[in-house]
Amino acid sequence: MDAKLIKANIALFNGSRSEVRRLLAEFTAEHSRPSEEETPLLMWLDAQAADDRATRMEKLKVLVEKLPKNDRYARIAADTLEQEDQYASKGVETDEPLEMPEEGVDAPPARKLPKPLGVDLWKAGAFAAIGLMIGIVVVSLLGGGGGNTPAATQVAGTNFGQPPTNLNNQQGPLPTLAPDRSIALRPEDFEAIYESGILQVSAVEDNSGRIVNEDGELVTATQGARLVAVRIVFECRNGSICSDPPEADLFITTDTLTNIPPLRNVGPAGESRLSERIADNNQSAGWVVFEVPNTSIPAALTVIPPVPSGQDPVPIIIPLALPSGA
Repeated sequence: MDAKLIKANIALFNGSRSEVRRLLAEFTAEHSRPSEEETPLLMWLDAQAADDRATRMEKLKVLVEKLPKNDRYARIAADTLEQEDQYASKGVETDEPLEMPEEGVDAPPARKLPKPLGVDLWKAGAFAAIGLMIGIVVVSLLGGGGGNTPAATQVAGTNFGQPPTNLNNQQGPLPTLAPDRSIALRPEDFEAIYESGILQVSAVEDNSGRIVNEDGELVTATQGARLVAVRIVFECRNGSICSDPPEADLFITTDTLTNIPPLRNVGPAGESRLSERIADNNQSAGWVVFEVPNTSIPAALTVIPPVPSGQDPVPIIIPLALPSGA
């Protein structure tokens, strides 16, 4: 995937429409016939790069009409148009300041588009676009090799520790766990389907303060970083026994296109972990924990299913669109 498209998505997320237009013009000049994979992304970027709201809405309508209904950009564009129509009916325009109400008259309601996990819908779309391009970075990271990386999801057992105890039985107060700040998600909207099964993300907790190891000891992040916990649900679909759920390598991919592997043998206190083995058509749920720099946004969960030797892995990207430092 061309580096200019990656930069254009980052520019869109940062709100620089002029920079998006510049990068798209350079890309178009170099690629007169974009690939089938790039076309939906280009339509989305072109629509969002327009300064004029009416132009953006018209281009989003064209995008919805031309792309398949199950296309990620088509779904986000349709949701955006629906919300825009609702607020336009109330006389609230995106790019126009609201008139000051007369004294004693209530102001019109503030315009609020949906924010998946605290991020504007169009920014979620930008992350979705970035997600489609992360695969090449992941493949480069793995060097084209297959095989699973040891991860927190691969530990046997049913729970991550009991309430924390003091290290080495030293005297003193027990460490205090932070409350559960996880955000529940609709699993079907955060899904990866591959040969061995179906993986869904059902919750995310950014900056978790309740991560413990197998002994129930509190785990803290490195200075300048935070712990991000992702709850996944995996359904075995390999026709036999899944002996290493979720039968794939997992990474958090940040907004800087950095891929972070999970920590080993840790998870939220008292929460379940993935089963060590499950049979076909059975499900297991558990948490995976990642250490993410405070300056980075966990943009996506990248899933790398195993492939036969000699073949390149095909990453599956699940955009998360988490706000930095949530």
